[in-house]
Amino acid sequence: MLYSKVFPIASKMSANVDTFEMPYTAKPRFEFGYLPQLDGLRGMAVILVVVGHLLQFWKPPGTRLGEGLAQFGVMLFFVLSGFLITSILLRERLNTDRIDLPAFYWRRILRLAPALLFFLVTMCALKLTGAVRDVPWYEFAVCLLYVRNMWGRSVSLAHLWTLSMEEQFYITWPLLMARIRPARLLAIGIALTLLCNVWRFVAIDRAWFDESHGIYYLRPYFRYDSILVGCCLALALVEKSDWAARVAGIARPVGVIATWIVSIWWLEFGGDYSRPLYITIQTYLAVLILFQLLLSDSSVYLRIMSHDSMRYMGKISYSLYLWQQIFLATKAPSWGMLREFPLNITAALILAAASYRFIESPFLRLKQRYSEVIEADPDTAEIGASGVTV
Repeated sequence: MLYSKVFPIASKMSANVDTFEMPYTAKPRFEFGYLPQLDGLRGMAVILVVVGHLLQFWKPPGTRLGEGLAQFGVMLFFVLSGFLITSILLRERLNTDRIDLPAFYWRRILRLAPALLFFLVTMCALKLTGAVRDVPWYEFAVCLLYVRNMWGRSVSLAHLWTLSMEEQFYITWPLLMARIRPARLLAIGIALTLLCNVWRFVAIDRAWFDESHGIYYLRPYFRYDSILVGCCLALALVEKSDWAARVAGIARPVGVIATWIVSIWWLEFGGDYSRPLYITIQTYLAVLILFQLLLSDSSVYLRIMSHDSMRYMGKISYSLYLWQQIFLATKAPSWGMLREFPLNITAALILAAASYRFIESPFLRLKQRYSEVIEADPDTAEIGASGVTV
């Protein structure tokens, strides 16, 4: 089974949970190798966003399906991000007895900042020429400070709220991982996830905030569970590996997709509890899809997600997510055929491929070399004994 290849040490972890006070080197090693199907899942996520926006902002305006597709694509990004970041930090902690926090944040900068800066500089130039008119100058600063989910009103930069929420989350999560043992952190993560589920449900059901402003969808205190649930999945696969395969076996891809389609219909025509529960349902459906990719023995499912085309879409997904908005969502001023299908998607794909090739890739290589240096030098940025126990 794929799980045994990805997490060969997970089954040994539970026997060592109660001996956390022993030197951390006594812990089994957490192995998380490259999984091509996760690139494919990232590719699926950005395809859902692009197709969703194409339907949502079509002439005539799209249906609820377009909004639902885009939202579920974003949800897949969040869940996968939490899972991958937590897995990488777990591997570092198990391999080196510590988490190098400065190195982590430098890697985040090298991964995200170059493509984002290129996009924002281009947007500034377009604003100066009048080709973009809906972005006030202060909103560029809002995006650079990663608070677009709190302030901002343009359509052209509206999608950057997702980057803001991720970076706000990762200000604190690595700090917790460096100081709390995985078993206890898993319990805390599950509790916080459920608390966020309940808090959002009650707030929406009681109409404590104006839903038309997107507060329940954009604000971190209503959406952290979307990332946190992926973090919990990584921790659970280490700490509770004995039940992981059984849980994955419950969720089959066809059933997950069917449930998601029903949830879209339910949101449109359901009763009083459809909207308060909608985001929560999406969250756990995204987790089940990730579960399947990690643990499924379905060769067809894995082959589709590991296909070269899906993997390439995953590689350019960040740049494509940045660029698709101004071609698919922004409508004024008119760019003529560049904002009409299929030229709008073609233009976004070309810019995304160029951004990945000439902007992202050089910094990704630098990031990889930096990571190798950090992992090879056990004396670099030592956190100390107090950083690995509670």
